[in-house]
Amino acid sequence: MRLTARQVRRFSPYSRFPARRGRNHYKTLREMVLFAPAEELEPLGLFLARAIAMIGAFDTPYNLDRHCTALSERFGPEAVLPFWLQALHYQKRDADAVARAAEAAERMPHSASIQMQLVQSLFLIGRVADAGRHLRAAFDTLMQGPERGRRATVEMLIELGMTDWLKAQPGIAGQFPQIARATAFGPVRDEIDVLCISLRSAGARLKAVRYGARGVGRFTHVEGVYGRDLPRSAIDVLTHGRSAAMTASEVGCALSHLRAWEEVARLCGAQDYALVLEDDARFIHGPGIGLSETLAAARAAGAGLVFVNSRACEKVCRTEPHSEVRLIPLGQATQGRLRPTNPGWGTDGYLLNGPMAAQLVQLWTRIGIAGALDWQMCLMCLDPDETDPPGHCRTMAETLRAEALRWTPLGGHVSDTPLIRSRDHGISSLNLES
Repeated sequence: MRLTARQVRRFSPYSRFPARRGRNHYKTLREMVLFAPAEELEPLGLFLARAIAMIGAFDTPYNLDRHCTALSERFGPEAVLPFWLQALHYQKRDADAVARAAEAAERMPHSASIQMQLVQSLFLIGRVADAGRHLRAAFDTLMQGPERGRRATVEMLIELGMTDWLKAQPGIAGQFPQIARATAFGPVRDEIDVLCISLRSAGARLKAVRYGARGVGRFTHVEGVYGRDLPRSAIDVLTHGRSAAMTASEVGCALSHLRAWEEVARLCGAQDYALVLEDDARFIHGPGIGLSETLAAARAAGAGLVFVNSRACEKVCRTEPHSEVRLIPLGQATQGRLRPTNPGWGTDGYLLNGPMAAQLVQLWTRIGIAGALDWQMCLMCLDPDETDPPGHCRTMAETLRAEALRWTPLGGHVSDTPLIRSRDHGISSLNLES
């Protein structure tokens, strides 16, 4: 039996949804990449990515190293190492991943992909300053790589607050409009509470967010809830009997944000805002850049909830450099039709004032968890009778419509200047928690 590229593309071995992992096809795919003629493995990167992810997800550390060594001998280390490192991190063998990445980076100093792998591994273990130093040290090599890698290099340096260093590099500022956008804003003038939701076991991820939010305000770790540890009966109560439609990690995610909302309601008044982040959040324009302008717009609009993450704001995002932030009511921005380009609406970054936080707590207690938190927050900002949700949210939308007498739309806003992007370097907390 042979698998086609179309079949392989559907597998997502690290997914929190068992049906998407492709475990029944693991042995077939593993044997193909180890022994099948190369012409049957096109595109090679796809077959290697899925096969190595399956080895990491379904097999032992010994077999991961053994098979990846064999694949490196067959296809070369540059083709295999990126997926091998990701599998090592998935197996929580972070020290092995960094050691292997560092050895490869020293051995292949002119390989942009290998240098980037070391950067990503350093981020994943929380050595953020070291990642920034390596980005600068290997900058010339990284700029010789593919366009996607060059863009990621510049974006990560901006996220770390190194925009001035980038501007000093000959010819770089003119190639990347991200630099002009980051320098259009003034300095951070407001200090607000920053609440970062992160699982107890994800200390390295928390370090990365804390480093990227330095100088923004008081930073508080909101410990994430492990959905898998909750009794089944408790999940049934929290979801009002709808638990079959969602995963335990989705329930845990909702409860984690509920814990953050309680804290915001305690800390903030109507004119006070807190920034709620998840542990893969990065400031797009640098630590806190654009936040003061966004807070001014939120206060002027009387907005209680403002999504400032790139996924939620993509339909209204301005690409030219600008220094004034505009907020758009969610219903106007989506025109009732929710079709984001990226998966999920995202709750990796949003502003919340005290009254809205208290209202969210009350609503989620009254209505219960209806599904993935990001989509429930989004749908509850809109009139249920005037919203066309994506296919995978139709059951949730029907649930909320049936409960319509018990809630009114929240009326959230999105920004034309997103401040936060998600950067998990291929390892999602939701998947690790499952």
